[in-house]
Amino acid sequence: MPSKELTAEEKLIAAGIELAKKYGINGFSVRPLCSKAKVNLGLFHYHFTSRQNFNKAVLKELYKELLKGLDMNISADLNPIEKLEIIGNIIGDFTRDNAPLLLSIIADILSGNKEMFSFIKSNFTKHILFTISIIEECKKKGLLKNYNSASLTFSLIAPAAIPNIAAEAFKRIANKKDYKKVEPFIKRIASHKLVKERIEMFLKGSLK
Repeated sequence: MPSKELTAEEKLIAAGIELAKKYGINGFSVRPLCSKAKVNLGLFHYHFTSRQNFNKAVLKELYKELLKGLDMNISADLNPIEKLEIIGNIIGDFTRDNAPLLLSIIADILSGNKEMFSFIKSNFTKHILFTISIIEECKKKGLLKNYNSASLTFSLIAPAAIPNIAAEAFKRIANKKDYKKVEPFIKRIASHKLVKERIEMFLKGSLK
């Protein structure tokens, strides 16, 4: 059975995700976006009316990728510690693969973009709430030290995600000569192997 052809709206969002992963959410203009999506410029304004609405649609679709990864890889029969390990690895890989985009969102928020902050706060919390629920399950079973659940959640997510975003930030601000010297180190920091290692370090420090 032939696959269903994407609508113009879907083509624009798919092209937007691809460009945002490479250049950041505001790192490309509408005209090259439409060219990449092979969609008439007028259809962009018809479906989204504004760039802000388009950015929100792209971010929502991208976030679905993270939630889908969690849903597909975390089955009910796993013990909660295994679930935490998988959560950390998926979040780490997601931040590595989308570092330019995530860095641009952070820059937007730090520059005072209240609309972006409000949008992220309202729409991008499911993975955090899910992580907290698994941590609570671990604590009830006596598997984790009785630290505050919010602290444990941050201690899991931060080492999985922050080094990857920091590596992208350094790549942006360093001159080519300096970056070339540390490029192998930067790439190792963001590798799946070191994401996994950081999650193991968290678990060793948090397990009873």
